[in-house]
Amino acid sequence: LPSQYVYIPAPATPHLCIEIITWKVRGRITPSNYYYPYHGSGANRAWRYNWVNNQAMLPGISTTSGSKMGFLLSNGNFVTVGTGCSSSKSTTLEIGSSTFPQAKKPMDITLTGGKPLAPAVLMMGLSFARFSTLNLPFDLAPFGAKGCFLWNDPTFLFPAATGASGAAKVTLVIPAGLSGARLYSHYWVHDPAANSFGWTTSSQGKILFGN
Repeated sequence: LPSQYVYIPAPATPHLCIEIITWKVRGRITPSNYYYPYHGSGANRAWRYNWVNNQAMLPGISTTSGSKMGFLLSNGNFVTVGTGCSSSKSTTLEIGSSTFPQAKKPMDITLTGGKPLAPAVLMMGLSFARFSTLNLPFDLAPFGAKGCFLWNDPTFLFPAATGASGAAKVTLVIPAGLSGARLYSHYWVHDPAANSFGWTTSSQGKILFGN
């Protein structure tokens, strides 16, 4: 959503109706497709293409594809997206978390698949779309790091080090007052044997803060 929406049910209107309009990723002003479960169609999900041109028509295509939605209530969430690149040990770097973000409580942001016993840094930022003049994610292949990406802006940097298994962990205490906010993070590991760039990167972790 462009901004946070707070739903407060009233006794007379306890139901929440959600309409999902799917926009093309870039360069569109109006949506091209409208996905919705059409009442009485019998389809698992109904797709209406070019809905903005003729809203009276029934769904033209139905499939089992659809949009997945989650609600954050008292707790937040940690979502992993993308794929990390390969270390010099042919392992894939993956970011993760064993806990949900909760105000005033510690949260572990973990790394697996890195080069063992290597310096690392957790890069955390406010945007996954743009950093300075760069569109994100930024492909590091031209610098010699095939399959590696700068996933988010590096607003906050947290030093770390991998252990003998190639794993690392940064523990942060979540401050209060972040309800509805989002942060984005990924690991970098110093691994000169992996590529000519000398660094490998993990997948991205999106941190969504609840109430």
